[in-house]
Amino acid sequence: MPVLAMGIGSSLQDDARKKAQEQRCCLALIDLRLHDDEDQEDMSGAEFAESMKRYLQPIILTGTDDPNTLRKLLQDHQNIPFIGKHDRRDEFRKRLDAEASKVSATKRNLEIIQDEIMDDFMQSELVFEMGEYTDQVANIIARMFPNAQKIKFAELVTPDTEVSSATRPNSIVLRVFEDDMEACVVKIARTIKIEKEASNFREFISRKLTGGFTPQQIGKEVFSWDVGGIAYTYEGGKNAMTFANYYREQDYENIEKVLTAYFFETWDKYYTKPINECNTTLYELFSKILGDDWFDKCKKEISKPILNEAKADLAKYNLPQPIDWLTKKITDGEGDFSPANTLPSAIIHGDLHGDNLLVDNKNIVWVIDFERCGRGYAMQDFIQLETDILSRMLGHDVNESEYYEMCMLLLRQPKIQVIEEIDSIFKDEKIQKAVKTISSLRGFAAKCSQNTNIREYLMGLLFNMLFKAMLAHKEDPQKSKRPLIIAGFLCHRLDHWGDIWPPTEWKFQ
Repeated sequence: MPVLAMGIGSSLQDDARKKAQEQRCCLALIDLRLHDDEDQEDMSGAEFAESMKRYLQPIILTGTDDPNTLRKLLQDHQNIPFIGKHDRRDEFRKRLDAEASKVSATKRNLEIIQDEIMDDFMQSELVFEMGEYTDQVANIIARMFPNAQKIKFAELVTPDTEVSSATRPNSIVLRVFEDDMEACVVKIARTIKIEKEASNFREFISRKLTGGFTPQQIGKEVFSWDVGGIAYTYEGGKNAMTFANYYREQDYENIEKVLTAYFFETWDKYYTKPINECNTTLYELFSKILGDDWFDKCKKEISKPILNEAKADLAKYNLPQPIDWLTKKITDGEGDFSPANTLPSAIIHGDLHGDNLLVDNKNIVWVIDFERCGRGYAMQDFIQLETDILSRMLGHDVNESEYYEMCMLLLRQPKIQVIEEIDSIFKDEKIQKAVKTISSLRGFAAKCSQNTNIREYLMGLLFNMLFKAMLAHKEDPQKSKRPLIIAGFLCHRLDHWGDIWPPTEWKFQ
């Protein structure tokens, strides 16, 4: 459906921008001379087209046959096609249709074979907010693969029976097959998230990592008004699975080998070069990765009914409500959050949970989702993976008393280190595997960062538990209770640092 912009000069351009965004246009036909038809040097239309091409495909319409003007168009705006005003009607339509087919799945008659994972994404919050303009998702795919006639979607890894390994509330990562080509990895998310993803990939990932993980970006990232997309080469072998699935299926020995390969091969060059951050707080350092508003989101999105349910469990051990506790610490500026002289920082993945770390049939380890890559607290990745094990990957079908005893063991450690003599402490095999895995993670963290400050580590664990509670609440509010309870224990531990801990009156049955 054509949309006509009205006005003169800058008001014409303002009206065009407004209408193009409101109606999510994917193609724009722009006169070369928007300001003055008689001015041979007026190329304001080409300049306006450059400002619009991020969201749509502009086409310059010109009646000039001046060779200097045409040469300048080709030199300065080589990625923007142009059509002559004097072209025959059938030739004009042919050119217009050809450009439209590059950016519109419908215009190209692009065959898209859906998978359940994509069907779920089309019901997500992001797509719902697009209203009647959900065709932007298909058009993003059309722009990423401008020559494709058929696109097939598939899950990135083997299906996860407990938690989806590929969908998130506002993004999706999946395999895409273009015609008869081999699979590539595609991430679709909000425009601003794809911008960060692409920037971080080029700065920290492309040709930077080791251990056989060498992903390459395919083409350029593309954007529409609400959503963007980026494609990478597929790095995994056959039957790749998330680390969350691998963790559930494998014994501790294999799990340790996979984690060793990731931390000391794939990402080793970044972890082993920590830099001391000065005049900042641990909370501020974490917020650089999680987002400055992460805690505000926790307070806003974790519902009062869930907090009240958690409060009843917290009261059994006289634990503080963790969101109130942290609010007071931040507001009052108490000691734990005052500026520190030195905090170890490094280039980290920033979102290293069990569904972003992948393992293939040859035990080659690779990662996805680079949106949060960058400089952050040097032990953040280790803490995030520990958080995911404790709150989700371990599962809920474990001995509850042993689960809490395990938490007490982890929280009372005097420093970041391998936890000694744990082979026969717990009878529950899942608990035993979790303790061994977390013990290895802490040993890796200490070795990589050259830091054994357990107080810092536990504060980081608190931040991540609250962040995990907020994310879990989006999927199922009940799943946010466990991380909230662990966060309560962490608050109590930090409040009673010099005391014998845990209190002798605590009994877990």
